[in-house]
Amino acid sequence: MEYETPMQVAERLSVTVRAVQKWAAAGKLKGAKKVGRDWLIPKGLPDPRLADAKESVGDDVSEDKFHIVLPLMNGAFQPGKSLEYINSLTDEDDRNIAMGEYYYYSGQAEKSVHIMEPYLSSKDASLKYSAETTLIFANISLGRINLARYAFTEMSNQNKKLFASDSSIEEIALGVMSEHALAVLLHQPCSDDLPELEPYIKYLPKAMKIWACYIVAYRAYQENNYEKALGIADVALALSIEEYPVTMTYCKLVGIMSLLAMMRIKEAKERFNELWQYTKADGFVEIIGEHYGFLQGVVDTSMKKSDPQTYELLMKTVRSFGVNWIKLYNQISERSVADNLSATEFTVAMLYNKGWSAQEIATHLSLSEHTVRGYIKTIYVKLGISDKKALSQFMLR
Repeated sequence: MEYETPMQVAERLSVTVRAVQKWAAAGKLKGAKKVGRDWLIPKGLPDPRLADAKESVGDDVSEDKFHIVLPLMNGAFQPGKSLEYINSLTDEDDRNIAMGEYYYYSGQAEKSVHIMEPYLSSKDASLKYSAETTLIFANISLGRINLARYAFTEMSNQNKKLFASDSSIEEIALGVMSEHALAVLLHQPCSDDLPELEPYIKYLPKAMKIWACYIVAYRAYQENNYEKALGIADVALALSIEEYPVTMTYCKLVGIMSLLAMMRIKEAKERFNELWQYTKADGFVEIIGEHYGFLQGVVDTSMKKSDPQTYELLMKTVRSFGVNWIKLYNQISERSVADNLSATEFTVAMLYNKGWSAQEIATHLSLSEHTVRGYIKTIYVKLGISDKKALSQFMLR
């Protein structure tokens, strides 16, 4: 039998060596044996947290039991310390949920789904909400559009019951935020009877306040109010004393998107480079991948040559999440967005539709003007159009 050291297992499962040693001592790594002061672990054993998630689905709803909603998103920790933070959580269900979040943010959607799915049947509202939120986007990334829509519907139904019940203002605030988040992130209008988000932000947990500001800023961005979007994002970040790497990454991204939309390219590139240094230690590539189309080529020009390995991992998430997000959007919207363009073609099309000239696009993407014009011709052929005016109907607004 072949064995691994605790360090090898830790690297393979993205945990600390201490966590592996604890699993071995607790009998969670079948066949592990102690040799001297260390452990030998049979090679290729599955992640014991996956088994924990199946066995523990958070049905302890006693009054003294409190679960953190989306514990990793709500977590305050230094960049690069996400796994240490997860392992520091004392409750097993909270650790499972946080690990499911981590797997999604780091481009491992299959593992995320494996952990989160059992919690859909949890009697604990916080655990169920956390699972539904993560599964919507993890299933999009995996191309499981029907399952994503199911989680979307379940969450909306849960929020309707919440609004009709005698719930606390804090619970209602979370429901209002989640409804706004789903609408904004899927580029849909909010229902007429949904309250405005802004009055409820003060009732949210600290990290969620930042994410709520991201949602408000993203809506302003979609309405072409880029100065407002940038201002909201920057103020939200400036007011936070502690570091919340997940929600802050989202907020930083909408600021970069707004700068690009205003053609403040140098500032946008500088901020993206700072963001990547902030994010890469935790490997949160999926968060950036979610926004790739609106980052208008900055990802490519900043990372393709300087960090090719991570760039390729990021583009893998872009190809899966981006294509499937458009499929979902086209199913639930009254209009369709182009789903047959490559990542580069889509970027060129977005910029060209926003009024950039072929020369400006070429300079921005470090391409020749001839190459850009070639892309534009290919885009026209793929979309079956003959001029720039017809392009807007296939682009996100």
